[in-house]
Amino acid sequence: MKKELIVMVIAGIFIFNPVVIGESHSDGMNTHAALIPPLPSVVRNENGVTSPPATTFSVVQVSHDSPEANEICLKSGENGAYYMGWNDYRDVDWSSGYVHLGFSYSMDGGRTWSENQILANKTPGDMHDCSGDPLIIPGSGDTVYYVMMEFNETEVKQQGSLAHSQLVVIESDDHGQTWGQEHRIWPYDVDKPWGAYYNGNVYVAWDNVSTGKTEFSHTLNGDIKHWSSKIQISGDNMYPYVCINETGVIFVATVNSDGGVFSSTYNMGVSISTDGGNSFGTQKMVGSIGDNSWEGDPRSYPIPSMAVNGSDIYIVWANNDTHSVVRLSESHDGGKSWNVTDIGDVTGKHIRYMYPSVSVEPDGKVHLEYYRFNTSTKEIDVIYRDYTDGQFGEELIVDSWTNHNNFIGDYSSIDYNEVTGDIGIGYTAETPSDNAMFARLIPPIEVNVHGGWNLISLPWQKSNVNISTALSGINWTRAMIYQDGTWYTYNKARPTKYNIGFPDIDNTEGIWVYSTANGTLYGPGTNLGNRSIDLHKGWNLVGYPSSNNTRRVEDVLSGVPYVYVQVYNTSSGQMETLTPSDIMEPGKGYWIYVTDNCTWTVDW
Repeated sequence: MKKELIVMVIAGIFIFNPVVIGESHSDGMNTHAALIPPLPSVVRNENGVTSPPATTFSVVQVSHDSPEANEICLKSGENGAYYMGWNDYRDVDWSSGYVHLGFSYSMDGGRTWSENQILANKTPGDMHDCSGDPLIIPGSGDTVYYVMMEFNETEVKQQGSLAHSQLVVIESDDHGQTWGQEHRIWPYDVDKPWGAYYNGNVYVAWDNVSTGKTEFSHTLNGDIKHWSSKIQISGDNMYPYVCINETGVIFVATVNSDGGVFSSTYNMGVSISTDGGNSFGTQKMVGSIGDNSWEGDPRSYPIPSMAVNGSDIYIVWANNDTHSVVRLSESHDGGKSWNVTDIGDVTGKHIRYMYPSVSVEPDGKVHLEYYRFNTSTKEIDVIYRDYTDGQFGEELIVDSWTNHNNFIGDYSSIDYNEVTGDIGIGYTAETPSDNAMFARLIPPIEVNVHGGWNLISLPWQKSNVNISTALSGINWTRAMIYQDGTWYTYNKARPTKYNIGFPDIDNTEGIWVYSTANGTLYGPGTNLGNRSIDLHKGWNLVGYPSSNNTRRVEDVLSGVPYVYVQVYNTSSGQMETLTPSDIMEPGKGYWIYVTDNCTWTVDW
């Protein structure tokens, strides 16, 4: 790299600064110099920040053409995919009660979903002509397992019996595009399975409806055709939820009923195995369950959800003693001791909380989701809130509708995607048409500026706005943009009349901002639709008009004849050239060098 000392006159102020002359390249006819603008030295100070806007959610309908979809199971895999399964009633006579299972997957954090699949599509009259209780268990890489209960519709409808129900599993090695044949885990008396994956094996627990016991088994040598001998969890238990921590310790949360199903005394318990599920220790009680916790119209039971992070365990369930709440019990010593907290900002006899779920990030931040039902107005809200270091965030409404259907359970799901960083929620909604829904948490975008020069963009600013409005909230003194080969400079130190002519900006602009102190700009993280940016042969200073922070340079600029993409590093005070595999980020401004005039379309 060669540097030449150039005296630049910007806004009437002389600035002596090295202008970097980039590496030359040829397009076959001419040789071009990669010129980037002057960069004053960086000065650092401390400053406060403005208040962020409210967190929002992006909602996607996952299931289609089904008269009803419920019992939502949502899980994320180590490949970054989200998987969703649900009870699906399409292509059947609704009055008959025949149930299939639906499935879809997303490879972009839940923004878009694959075409729905119908799994376990049975023939009416078969011994196992219905399927239910969908359970998705992501495995290693692109492997995913789908566990389900199969039963006879006539037997259940006429006799109320699950005696001939069976538990089966199918496997896909291409993240759910195709599936292998089903294999039986247990042949009868099963209900409400839940499970997890660890180190090559699948671990599943379920209710034995004849004995009132929770039973447990796991694959042998990772082969779904072969399962270990089932064992019983001690005590009278139902509604299991299975989690496994990073060291292989297995936790099974269950509703414990001393006198059998629907007795007068209930507690939430957890059983722990440290030998790979071959045996479990004495069950530990983690909190009480109110006698009134089993409610109908729509049906809601205190079915637990659990999340585990090392020795930290979180269990939630719907609880009703004098009034309905979400009960959270947490342990930070591997299950030896527990602390119980009741959650629910709105209470009263007409308020019911249903089917809560919980997820935890590796750094310990907890995410909660639950339904809130107003029995007077019949309105249902899907609620989200976070929980960190003993402090709850505010309740945020994800979705709302008027309930006309008597059943939306028995599960909803929240899951933190460790690959994409997304918080996803899977739930049943009667709007638009009783379908499985996915909501993605969209936190505010933060654009941090440091004392000195910063190269930024404002992804949330779709419409043109003046620079003073756009940068309110930080201590800035100068701003520069570069359009069609022309520099425009706004200097707050000079009279306003000398700043007339500075163009209004939007999210397509890359903006050089000089700040006298550190600060933060906040904006909503929602995408604002397609944007088209005209790029001219040579260097272009552009924004990144998207909240998607998972796309590589080569994907972002697919079809654009670019040669260089450069970004400013505030720590080093230098421009850096990105490789095709580097990630472009919301809030950054970029220099892009193209070999011909073209249009860059941002549609993600």
